[in-house]
Amino acid sequence: MLIGTGSVAVGGMTVFGGNAFNIARADRGISVQTVGDNSAFLTLIPTSAYADYEDSMLQLGFDGSFGAQNASGLPEDANFTFTDIFAIRNEGQDSIAVTLSEYYNAVDWDTNFPRAYYTYERLGTTSDKMGAGEFTGDVSGDGAVLSPGDELFVHFEFVGRDEDSRINDTAEPNTVSVYAEAVNTDG
Repeated sequence: MLIGTGSVAVGGMTVFGGNAFNIARADRGISVQTVGDNSAFLTLIPTSAYADYEDSMLQLGFDGSFGAQNASGLPEDANFTFTDIFAIRNEGQDSIAVTLSEYYNAVDWDTNFPRAYYTYERLGTTSDKMGAGEFTGDVSGDGAVLSPGDELFVHFEFVGRDEDSRINDTAEPNTVSVYAEAVNTDG
């Protein structure tokens, strides 16, 4: 005889079973594929002669390492601004915040120069050195938020002369990491 929802009468004693089970295991297939920077959920796209793919990974070079540069580096005591170096596109389903960092395991942009900044539109050859915001290594604080399908453009400023109070360390980073995290857009 059935007594109420989730209880069963057994030999005059009622056994309660509030849930159908306590533990369950079900194996399911998973499909994961690694792809290059050009077709990932967070796509990195070279948009200048200073960025290119090597083994499907985005590489940056300001030392003449890419054939289209026609030069071998930056002179000392000179200031350079390079616009539209590469784009970051959100190909995922959630809004994300992105930042750049010098080190893989520390979200930190240790040097003030090169200064990395971003815009949501290409700058082209303008003299805009401010952009929409600056990459500081703070994913949530940089304001570089991308909705699904949106992109931003990354620019670099190198300063070798007219040093000002922003300069603490002029050593260029060897690695620039791109960090992204989902952001809550529900308010």
